Amino acid sequence: MKKTSRYKKCYKIKKHPDDGGQVYLSMYKKLKVNIREDDIIITVNPSDTLDKIAWEYYNDEKLWWVIAEYNDITFPFELQTGKTLIIPSYETLRKYIL
Repeated sequence: MKKTSRYKKCYKIKKHPDDGGQVYLSMYKKLKVNIREDDIIITVNPSDTLDKIAWEYYNDEKLWWVIAEYNDITFPFELQTGKTLIIPSYETLRKYIL
């Protein structure tokens, strides 16, 4: 029986600089969506987390990953104060995700 790697179908994602350039793998391909006029642009405050932002804009904290994916955030616990985020419109959510 021929052995193949279980990681064969994985996609490489960003290298984190604090890990010495470690490559991380993901089982899904990044969602590519064009920015729309009705998307919302915010600036991250010190007390913001992705789940709080998702609750504020979608009334569902479980959609934090949508904001992370849309803004190419690989490490969501390292949200930087002052960073600009694009919050996908509800129409974008309905069309591509929900």
